Amino acid sequence: MAEDKTLAKPLPPPTREVCREVVVWNPNVKDWLRGRDTGYLVPRDLELFDWTNTGNNTDVAPDHDKEIDVTYAQRVAIQIDTTNTLNTSTDIDVNVEADLGDGVFDTEPYAQANIGDSKVKTFLVEPWVKKIRLRCDNNDASNTGYVRARVLVWE
Repeated sequence: MAEDKTLAKPLPPPTREVCREVVVWNPNVKDWLRGRDTGYLVPRDLELFDWTNTGNNTDVAPDHDKEIDVTYAQRVAIQIDTTNTLNTSTDIDVNVEADLGDGVFDTEPYAQANIGDSKVKTFLVEPWVKKIRLRCDNNDASNTGYVRARVLVWE
């Protein structure tokens, strides 16, 4: 008996592991449908941001500024660290500014944390926006800030 080739499924299209893209066979349309497996969380590589010698300034971009895409993020943790021996500021704000996808970032913080000298503090950020970026405010007029932020995004 000859095999009926009309019922055979074609090979699924290739997927990329880093995006957890999956394909599922849909018998109604006799084709593979693409999707995203969200049944587990995968951490991205840690992002580092440094501010050196902030002076008495507000809304300071990090030395190497970067926008973080959080479109598929489930969790975002930010750790701020003022243990650098050159830091003398006792009042620093690290602000998170958000973009909803149109390239316009907040002018007021979406989230923020305040920290003193020689401290490390972690806080969570709701990831329900398109992108985030970090800014620093040194609120101590007579001292300068040296701050490091570590951002961990879980997808």
